[in-house]
Amino acid sequence: MKAIIVNLFRPLLICLAVITVLASCDKDESPLPTPEPSASATLTDPITVPFFVVTEDGEMPSDDGQLLYEARQHNPLLAPDGHQLTWGEFSSVKGEMMAECTDEGTRVSLNLSGLIPYGQYTLWNVTFEAPGMDPTQEMLGIDGL
Repeated sequence: MKAIIVNLFRPLLICLAVITVLASCDKDESPLPTPEPSASATLTDPITVPFFVVTEDGEMPSDDGQLLYEARQHNPLLAPDGHQLTWGEFSSVKGEMMAECTDEGTRVSLNLSGLIPYGQYTLWNVTFEAPGMDPTQEMLGIDGL
């Protein structure tokens, strides 16, 4: 059982390490630190992107009670305890993520709830160039609002 838990959390730790490296702050190469205020960003409303997750009819889920299937081969999407996941369970993650530039690099803090016990999660740090994200536009192959 211990090996299963370690194997489930290893991808999460790898994702966090990758995010930390990718979100690292630019540092001044001068040997003397410059007293600048630290930059930070906070996300309080996580966005659930239904990649590779569809309903029984092959559509993007929209109702909390809809059972989920893997989009490519249409296999049921199962929780670690064996029950088939619903869109409500899949999209229930709530929390806050903060990335802060410090003299030592980037500090990333997560406070999440609504996770599926022993589930495997991926975190992304998505950035946008000006003028920013427009939720009415298609993004990553998913229709806008």
